Amino acid sequence: MIKRDDFVVHGIDAEATGRNVFAMLREDGLTVTDVSDLLGVSPQAIYGWNKGKLPSIDNLVILSGYLGCSLESMIVLYGDIEEA
Repeated sequence: MIKRDDFVVHGIDAEATGRNVFAMLREDGLTVTDVSDLLGVSPQAIYGWNKGKLPSIDNLVILSGYLGCSLESMIVLYGDIEEA
């Protein structure tokens, strides 16, 4: 976390972000194969998102456009409250 006067920046929680992106894809009915084909990455890379390996920023932009959501809704910052 970076603090400067009243400005606080929390870093990206990679593991929670990966789980969030993975859940969003499943909610939209996409399989790992669908996403792999869409992004041109291996299925192993996509499974890695659940283990804290973030998608590239390019892939996050592509996914946000495909899902019709904002990047902000995909990214979880340290200190954010996750809904169960």
